[in-house]
Amino acid sequence: MFTLEAEDIEAEVYQADKAKDRYFIKVTFVGTGMYINSFSVMPSNYGGYWVQPPKHRKGVRWGDTVEFDQSYPLWEIIQRKALDAVERYKNEQSANTQMADKVYDVPEGPINLDDIPDFG
Repeated sequence: MFTLEAEDIEAEVYQADKAKDRYFIKVTFVGTGMYINSFSVMPSNYGGYWVQPPKHRKGVRWGDTVEFDQSYPLWEIIQRKALDAVERYKNEQSANTQMADKVYDVPEGPINLDDIPDFG
């Protein structure tokens, strides 16, 4: 019997639509060779964010690509991992923006490469 633990599930933002505050998530089931793309995380009308499983066009309507029985803990784990992935992504973007906004004084004349700070 195969057992899947919460730490065996990873989520990452692979695309973001900043104008709509919408994020697309890839959920990986580590060690199984399986992942599911296109979970979306977007603002809820009730505050916070909500997670939607992948959908695809079925004629004029949208259908579920993968369905979850929400009475099992897997859906809750995926939701939590997706929301955590968005939080990490937003924090990384904020940190990258802050670094890009910094202005450093560059002395005139020759520059010694040993004087260049390490930003890594």
